[in-house]
Amino acid sequence: MNYDEKCRQDFKINKSSCVAWYLLSSYAYYREAESLLSDTTFDKMCKYMLDNWENIQHKYKHLVNKESLTAGTGFDINFNEFPDGLLRIKNQLIKGLNK
Repeated sequence: MNYDEKCRQDFKINKSSCVAWYLLSSYAYYREAESLLSDTTFDKMCKYMLDNWENIQHKYKHLVNKESLTAGTGFDINFNEFPDGLLRIKNQLIKGLNK
């Protein structure tokens, strides 16, 4: 199980939701060895963000390294600055994976 479909639904409603999904997925993958999204969905999201960088508006966009999007990674995110609200959402999503 993963959250590909939920991510796509959110994206249809708000294109900038890709920032939150990118951050959530990166944290879960690099810090907790959990995959919230398939590699294909994550890579497509990175490409979209890179291609539309100037048009994306999100309060946590500053946490995203544009150059990392080219490589399709979130490895270099400063997780020490990760917002508490996103941590709570990430925890709920991981709980849902493990049901």
